[in-house]
Amino acid sequence: MFTIDVERDHSPQGKTYHGMTLLSGALDFCDDHDIVATLFCTGDVARKFPDFLREVTRKHEMGCHMDDHEPLVPTAYDNRQISRFNAEKALTAATAALRAVKNPLCFRAPYLAFDDTFIPALIQHGYSVSSSVPASHSKGLVVRGEITEVCVSTSLSTIPSLEYDVFSLENLIRKGNPLLRGLFDLLILKFRTVPLLPVVFLCHSWELTPSALCAVHTLLENFPDTMRFDTVSGFSQKLHQSFKTRS
Repeated sequence: MFTIDVERDHSPQGKTYHGMTLLSGALDFCDDHDIVATLFCTGDVARKFPDFLREVTRKHEMGCHMDDHEPLVPTAYDNRQISRFNAEKALTAATAALRAVKNPLCFRAPYLAFDDTFIPALIQHGYSVSSSVPASHSKGLVVRGEITEVCVSTSLSTIPSLEYDVFSLENLIRKGNPLLRGLFDLLILKFRTVPLLPVVFLCHSWELTPSALCAVHTLLENFPDTMRFDTVSGFSQKLHQSFKTRS
């Protein structure tokens, strides 16, 4: 799964939307590589660019990334203290803005900082799948009640401070082939030995410069020819259908 967090530049400090101009090139890249992406959009972006997102989501999936990139819990990147009431209010506002474009089925917490007590609010707002936490080397899926968590395998972030405890593109670029080879071995091993275990890439709209996309292209070239991309909710639905078939 190729996922893009669509938000203000360097949220929440950023006040610009340069990432929206880069997004068109990123989606052209997806077309060239036969990728159907999942875009986790903030409500803020959905209100400012509804027509653009409406066009984009004819092919790609749209998920929720809160309203103004509010953290569910304070993080090293954003220490805002958001009350439960305000967090749920922000989720309501974001969901309404996104539904005006296309109904979102999946959710991603800002900064991959998820609070399990937020699950009832997600269910109440109609979400069934989340991609909000980093995966360990042995875990790519977590079932949280009625929410299926499809964990993030690797960050394609070019900003070192946004590594989220998963492999980052910045490290791949700086440290070169040995780390790149290790990432390939890890993810390809997962893919070949456990076909249902997902590989989830995370990047940000404001990072997807031509040079970053070139590095992503190099990474994707090394994956098996049998690998196929899916949306986050699409993968979750296929997974549940597979379990029903087996049972």
